Amino acid sequence: MTHIEPMSNISNLHNIVTWMKTIFAAFESGKVDKKSVANKTKKTLALFQKYIPEKNEKENYDLILDLCISLSTINRSQGNFEKFYLKSLKVNLEEIEKSLLVEKNE
Repeated sequence: MTHIEPMSNISNLHNIVTWMKTIFAAFESGKVDKKSVANKTKKTLALFQKYIPEKNEKENYDLILDLCISLSTINRSQGNFEKFYLKSLKVNLEEIEKSLLVEKNE
């Protein structure tokens, strides 16, 4: 298994979304298990909850917080629900990343 680390510094919303996508991709490829993803994400979530968003980030902060909470509970997804849960999480991460990139370019 690949060694993954929780984030140690959050400077903007884009870098937490990028981290979540990276850890999710590692899980999808089988490099890390659900328990590792959940544990590392819980540590990152604690740091993220202390992050104070800039004015232009407030609109997306709550959504990204929800996605981070969802990723931190990945170890609870099982059975038929797991496929839906994982697909939904992946789609939402991709959509918020696109949204952040559009905002950055405006």
